[in-house]
Amino acid sequence: MKEYDNVYETKNFFGEKADRLLINHYKKIKTGKKVLDIGIGQGRNAFFLVNKGYLVQGIDPSKVAIDRLNEQIHQQNLNLFVFHSTFSEFKPEANTYDAILIFGLIQILSEKQINLLAEKISVCLKNGGLVFLTGFTKKEKTFMPKTKQWEKISEASFSDNQGNFRTFLNASEAADYFKNFKTIHKWEGLGKKHHHGDGQEEQHHYFELILKLPLSI
Repeated sequence: MKEYDNVYETKNFFGEKADRLLINHYKKIKTGKKVLDIGIGQGRNAFFLVNKGYLVQGIDPSKVAIDRLNEQIHQQNLNLFVFHSTFSEFKPEANTYDAILIFGLIQILSEKQINLLAEKISVCLKNGGLVFLTGFTKKEKTFMPKTKQWEKISEASFSDNQGNFRTFLNASEAADYFKNFKTIHKWEGLGKKHHHGDGQEEQHHYFELILKLPLSI
């Protein structure tokens, strides 16, 4: 996922505004609680929560993203802490976070990596904690592989045999990876038309999920 170093050279590549799912449902997380943003990127979701009074930590495999975020954190004295790490390398303490954000990551993971992600989240999320999750469905057209370099390795997943993956799931299939979690919000459909940097207009078919780890676990 280090290819995102080039992406993050472009200012606000994914826009400045937080994800719609977070804007509409952030109040489900009690103010002042601790949140982990997995794949923090340029920080649009993390900054939104910091400005609402949350304590946010973020990880990203892109050194460009982390370096630029650290510059902003220092300049603006933000209550935000970031780490240069993949989720598989990241080793948080158990029962640490009240909520975890996973925006736009599922579609670039293998099914095995999604399972690992779900396992790690189950450990580091507090009982009663929330997971905010988005990903592309099987109706997605823009991101669906169109060249022979991509090999179909299952009904929902593709690989270019160079360590890159694309996986497409509907909301219920994505929720199935998170055993013992309760689904408290589920939606899938077409998002708004938008641009990434100076690129062409895009519109993605994706899902939204909010999952809760029950207090009894």
